[in-house]
Amino acid sequence: MVCRCRGAEEVLSYRFRCEPALRESLRGRAAISVFFSILVGSAGQGFPRVVCVCRGSRAVAVALYTPPGKPSIAQIARLARILALLSPRFLLAAAAWVARAGAYARMLSTFSPSCHLLFIASAVDGKGYGSAALKLVEKSCAEEGGLWVTLEVHRENPALLFYTKRGYRPAAVTVYAGSMYVLMCKRLRAAG
Repeated sequence: MVCRCRGAEEVLSYRFRCEPALRESLRGRAAISVFFSILVGSAGQGFPRVVCVCRGSRAVAVALYTPPGKPSIAQIARLARILALLSPRFLLAAAAWVARAGAYARMLSTFSPSCHLLFIASAVDGKGYGSAALKLVEKSCAEEGGLWVTLEVHRENPALLFYTKRGYRPAAVTVYAGSMYVLMCKRLRAAG
């Protein structure tokens, strides 16, 4: 069941509290919680997008993704200012990654137009909530004109198997904050 995403920040914070890049960049669970509150709050302004699967009135699975097309400079600047206040280390790590990621960005642009899955989390394992959230992202992306969904996942994350079982394929490997991440992609529908 789709809902208004009450509790989305808590689901994301709980699931990503040990993610290597966030842990290194944000330094602490409180900062990770604030980070997800900022992202979910920004979704109300259109970037990123958020979808939730609920049980009762609370979110049990949440996905944050970018819509097809490029975000506006104003959207990026607003998020960058807020994130810089939260953690200059996070912003510096992201800027360093962008600066050296030209080839990666060019390769990523071959999957265009696409939605990029930023985060997906389920409060409960094994109930299909994460799969339902991923299907909502794919459906929303296709409805918005996207042909692909792309994402990065830490190379040691068991979610690699989750995505593979749902049709995502590895396309590249990148390094962020000293950790290796696999770029995965899935074609949603035929062009034209």
